[in-house]
Amino acid sequence: MKWIATRATLLLAAWTLAACVQIVQNPGPPEIEVKTPKPFLAEGPPALEPTEESDWFGAPSLDVSCYYYKPDKYWYRFFRNRWFQAFRWDGAWFELPDEEVPPFLQARAEIKPEIQQSKSKREKLDELQRQLEEIDRREREEAGADTPNGDAAPVPTPPSDPEERP
Repeated sequence: MKWIATRATLLLAAWTLAACVQIVQNPGPPEIEVKTPKPFLAEGPPALEPTEESDWFGAPSLDVSCYYYKPDKYWYRFFRNRWFQAFRWDGAWFELPDEEVPPFLQARAEIKPEIQQSKSKREKLDELQRQLEEIDRREREEAGADTPNGDAAPVPTPPSDPEERP
């Protein structure tokens, strides 16, 4: 009888361990970290300038892409090709999903090509290599212009025998 209880306990422990291992083997999707803009630092509230749309005001003294919507009392800011929303001009910014961006702001979202299509390291290295080749070509041309037949001037080599040296 004792043998049956021990065996049942071992089976229960093995089943529990297998379930735990299964849970550990299936982690959730990785979290994506969104970089949010830092709060504005200024002496006081910014001056608001009216826009062509009623109830929308710009705050260019903070940022050219910073707007205030008077009815909801929300602040909006375009940063790293995304719109962010804040409850105060100097408060924390929260990413705004694309479907929640007001139409007034959608028309003002200018994605900067240098950010949208950043070059890979390989592309940057290739560009630097081309620039170095161009510099070498120009130096060869300048050195060749000094010789009568256009060839590069020969570089003198030191004598190999120390006694031949002047």
